[in-house]
Amino acid sequence: MKKFFKIQICFFYIFLILLILTGCSNLVNEKNNLNKKIKTEIFYLDTELVSLINELNNINYQKYKVEIQEVENIEKDSDESKSEGESNKESGEKKNTKESKEVTEISLQPDNILGKEESVNWKEIKGKIENLYTAWTTISLDLKEIGVANDNLTKFATNMDLAAVAVKNEDKSRCNILFN
Repeated sequence: MKKFFKIQICFFYIFLILLILTGCSNLVNEKNNLNKKIKTEIFYLDTELVSLINELNNINYQKYKVEIQEVENIEKDSDESKSEGESNKESGEKKNTKESKEVTEISLQPDNILGKEESVNWKEIKGKIENLYTAWTTISLDLKEIGVANDNLTKFATNMDLAAVAVKNEDKSRCNILFN
């Protein structure tokens, strides 16, 4: 009976050790995954905010823009010879017809950094702000989990609120102040 009891205790300790070891490795993997996720989320915030600021300031980093010229009708004369059988009967008679073709010309035109139009695309900016708001709830929870101070998260959320109000009112000067 003592031998059976010792075997049970040994199995219990082995089970406990395996449980602890596998549980610890999962915690490390979860922490690494969370850190990767947060890096990706911060990169997303960074690129979206820079894109918003560039949109507000009419900055475009594309070196070329695609221009599509209007559709043109081109008419040209074409000489069509009649079939050989008919040409024997009517020697050398040709038929003149006019063909029309629709042509769309697409070209790449050089563009400079400040080449955008002066007007701001408020609809696009409003959509980007809404996307940031949607993402911010998840991002802020993840940042809290790794220990970012609540004051910093609150300041950022407050600036996003003020920016959203400025975008809603289409107040470009107020938006630029908030993002700086």
